[in-house]
Amino acid sequence: MGFTAAIQSFISHWLSFRGRACRAEYWYVGLANGVITTLNTWTSGHPGVAQTTTYEWIIMVPLLALTVRRLHDTGRSAWWLLLHLPLYAGMVGMAVLNPSKTAMAPGLVLLLVLGSFCALWNLWLMVLPGEAGSNVYGSNPLAPEPEQPAVNVVALRPTEPVRVVWYKDAA
Repeated sequence: MGFTAAIQSFISHWLSFRGRACRAEYWYVGLANGVITTLNTWTSGHPGVAQTTTYEWIIMVPLLALTVRRLHDTGRSAWWLLLHLPLYAGMVGMAVLNPSKTAMAPGLVLLLVLGSFCALWNLWLMVLPGEAGSNVYGSNPLAPEPEQPAVNVVALRPTEPVRVVWYKDAA
């Protein structure tokens, strides 16, 4: 799957949490998202400052749907995304409980380290190839479509002999 096909597939399934997404779709969309986010940051007037733009709020749910479909391609459920919670909890705790940024509590450090390992594990899951063939989440997105026969062939197995009856015209 090339870049254009990956973006088209993402757009056509942008809110679908069912089915599967191949690696190419996931990584090409990630590349495009990274470029757009970088351009948004550069053109915001505050380069280097992390700020949430309208684009990032809009793209959040479609990217989550893509990640869920990517996990489905590897045969895993969306519950694996919960591995990110320790990292997010550590980041929120660091921002809320330690606004002065002077010293971090050991619990926050532990959450950040544990969350970082969990995030790396999820990254590893995104790199794995998808399951060959169909799985419980759907058919392989890279499998070629089965060819349809040009002519439908109907095989009859009559249980009784076929009787042909000729009718004469009444006229």
